[in-house]
Amino acid sequence: MSDIKSVAPVAVSDTTSDLDKNAKDTTPVNAAEAIPEQPPSRWRKIVGLVWDSVDGDPEYRRYVQRLDTFFFPTVCFGYFIKYLDQTNYSNAFISGMQTDLGLYGNERNWLNTWFSLGIMVGSVPAQMSQLSFIRPSVLIPSCEVIWSLLVIGMGFAKNIKTMYALRFFIGLFEACAFPGYIAMLGGWYGPKELTKRLAILLQVESIA
Repeated sequence: MSDIKSVAPVAVSDTTSDLDKNAKDTTPVNAAEAIPEQPPSRWRKIVGLVWDSVDGDPEYRRYVQRLDTFFFPTVCFGYFIKYLDQTNYSNAFISGMQTDLGLYGNERNWLNTWFSLGIMVGSVPAQMSQLSFIRPSVLIPSCEVIWSLLVIGMGFAKNIKTMYALRFFIGLFEACAFPGYIAMLGGWYGPKELTKRLAILLQVESIA
């Protein structure tokens, strides 16, 4: 009697089982692949070219809009007042100040010189102060109030020496304005938004 046992043949079905038929595909589907991306409209392209892009993170766009609504107009107004003061005294000079104070020499040039000296003396300390000791939100408004009072005081000056002193201190307190405004804009706006705001700020200077 042989020790070799016969092995029963196993039938292999060509059809899938009922379990395989009822199994569901659980492969995750990406929403971006399911919904084709729409091309930007013509209006969005125009707005993105002229101003900021309307695409991107909605929360970041709202953040920039709040800056444009409250912060940036305040900076432009302060810069406008600064340059209005720098140029307006020339109009006052030819509108009666020359006759009232007897200015018939180089006094007008000396007024510019004393103002420029104030700017030169105050620029570096003002910038170092607002970067290390005093916040720009405190330093710049305080200086704006002081130089506004000094400009008002020019209307009560009785001699040219008083005018020289006032122009020097006006320049001294106005020295923080331009570097301070640029530093604040650079701290709040991103690179894409900053260039257009700086261009508008320089146009405000031309208007003043």
